[in-house]
Amino acid sequence: MYYNTQTHTFGHTHTEVAQTTNSSFAVGTLEVGPYRLYEHAPEPEHDAATHRIELASTVTQRTGQPWLRAWDVIALTPVEIEAAQKARVPQTVTRRQARQALLLAGLLDNVQPAIDSIADPVQRSMAQIEWDDRPAVRAQAPAADCACRRAGPGRRGVGQPVHPGGAVVKLALRRTAAVNATWAQRQFAALTRWRLCSVYCHAGIVIGDRLYQVNAAHGLHESDYTPERWDLFEFGGDDDYALRLFYELRGTPYDYLGVLGFGLPVRGDDDRLYCFEWCALAMGVEHQRWMTPEKLLLAAWGRP
Repeated sequence: MYYNTQTHTFGHTHTEVAQTTNSSFAVGTLEVGPYRLYEHAPEPEHDAATHRIELASTVTQRTGQPWLRAWDVIALTPVEIEAAQKARVPQTVTRRQARQALLLAGLLDNVQPAIDSIADPVQRSMAQIEWDDRPAVRAQAPAADCACRRAGPGRRGVGQPVHPGGAVVKLALRRTAAVNATWAQRQFAALTRWRLCSVYCHAGIVIGDRLYQVNAAHGLHESDYTPERWDLFEFGGDDDYALRLFYELRGTPYDYLGVLGFGLPVRGDDDRLYCFEWCALAMGVEHQRWMTPEKLLLAAWGRP
């Protein structure tokens, strides 16, 4: 990858540099016009429970070898630390695990009285069926209104109910590439709109005042964002679930083939995500081979 010394931007490919400078050069050439070849420094050691790392916005110049882009170690905010701790709690456990955890916590005998106390007869019956017949217990299931909502094998405090963080969750859709996008990134945005027959080229999930998105430069990550440049749609999502999923998948690379392969007999990389796929996962939308902005909108508008 190349660094542009004039625009101070990273991630320029060999092909992009060749097109921009109208030149031909060997792979690995250190200097091409205003571009300098660079590499990433090894990731620094850090405590993932309290800190995260991001690629630095500066680069160290070196003679006779690629320039070096280092990492910044950033302390997690209290909200991020809490979300990371929540992410370690399983969203789904087997019925046996749930009963064992509740027994160890001294709460198993409280489940049936909790179900019996539900006033609405339909909801009470649904909760009873959920508790009696499901092979697994989910945090969002009707029976989860009982003490088993946070059941997990061997975990203390399993009787605590799930309390959503309360942050508003929104689907964020973008019609154009970023303001500082490179020529190649703008072309890819246009190609995405054309390939998907959509007015949108990118998507992310907004929780509170943070944007959670996956792109080619950083994979799945969180960042600041400018609301005026996005179309935002509230969909009543679960911020607790979306954040847990984000911390499980953070850093997943972008899936180019998953986007450009729409309608073709090809499939993307299972170890990668494209932006609309990530949003569908965070929204809890049923998985489909091809996910489009319009499908996300339908899912958002269909929520209560």
